[in-house]
Amino acid sequence: MKILVATEFAPGRFSKVGVYHFRKDGTGELPMKHNGRVTGFFIRQGARNLAINPAINWVDYQFGTSPVYRISRA
Repeated sequence: MKILVATEFAPGRFSKVGVYHFRKDGTGELPMKHNGRVTGFFIRQGARNLAINPAINWVDYQFGTSPVYRISRA
């Protein structure tokens, strides 16, 4: 499964971060720049949610004042 990761730069407008490949069970590998960061956690959690429920098209995540991350099927 391919997922698209984007960040919100204006209300309702998103900028692409990257496209990553994940397995049907929600596991996959990310580039080193995302490991150990909030971004990596959001991407992995979004991929798991998309794998568990095929009816979901996208998931938004935000922690505190961090930007909104949208994880969607590509």
